[in-house]
Amino acid sequence: SPYFLGMAFNKQRGTEIAKIWAKIPTKTDVLITHTPPFGILDNKLGCKDLLAKIKKTAIKLHVFGHIHSAYGTYSENNTTFINASLANSIDYLQTDQHRISNKILEVEI
Repeated sequence: SPYFLGMAFNKQRGTEIAKIWAKIPTKTDVLITHTPPFGILDNKLGCKDLLAKIKKTAIKLHVFGHIHSAYGTYSENNTTFINASLANSIDYLQTDQHRISNKILEVEI
């Protein structure tokens, strides 16, 4: 995920995170990431470099979470995007306040 409050597994936006996304094979059918691509079920907090990589591939299904309040599904250009966040997002710094509030999404591939 792009850097956010020093959380684990974060990379700086730009060159650093683009190196991670470059490892995604061009012929990937299903992609699972923690972070969403920018502008898709992300409240404008997703990753622009991830979006650029997805546009260069033929990904059929991209599943992610991270932005709890943007839970849901969206389809565009033969790709189905699923923000599968199950927990609510009362206060992202108070993890003890998270509660399961969204339904499990199922998809057939």
